[in-house]
Amino acid sequence: MGIMTILAFIIGYTINGASPFDSGISEAIEAQARTFAFMTLVFTQMFFVLSLQHERQSILNGESWKNKFLILSVIIGIGLQILLVSFESTREIFHLTSLGMTDW
Repeated sequence: MGIMTILAFIIGYTINGASPFDSGISEAIEAQARTFAFMTLVFTQMFFVLSLQHERQSILNGESWKNKFLILSVIIGIGLQILLVSFESTREIFHLTSLGMTDW
């Protein structure tokens, strides 16, 4: 999960033609890289919690979907995450930026 988050952060820079090691990078590019990393971290954690239900079984197994409260919690968590980047006030608090359709 950590590697995926770091890769998302680097991708946030490179799609704008910048490198995280460059100096003088605009705030907009940094905010987009932070948003990519933040979203990746949250989404991987949501799916990671599903994989913790069984030691030896995949989350694709039917047993993984029996805990309705956990499934509901993951859905609510993903919904809140999407709302977080949807509103200007919450984006400013977390220093994020909005994501376009191609960014998802």
